[in-house]
Amino acid sequence: MGIFSRLNIFKKKEKPVDMEAELSRMKLPTAMEPSAENIHAKMDLVATKLESLGIKYDTLNARLDRIEKMLAEIYALAKQ
Repeated sequence: MGIFSRLNIFKKKEKPVDMEAELSRMKLPTAMEPSAENIHAKMDLVATKLESLGIKYDTLNARLDRIEKMLAEIYALAKQ
């Protein structure tokens, strides 16, 4: 127990939270609600990103194939 342990001025008092006010504050206004056009645009963006990932995957596979071939050649040379 310290000097200030009996004083309550340093303790923070918690305020009760009004849940209905918090929920109403968190809701999206009608202007920000997603429309069909926004959803379509987002789906197009996701499809484009997936296609890009597929291309990157193919590129990595090609690089891995080349590395495996080089390792096989190095192993064959080292065996001789």
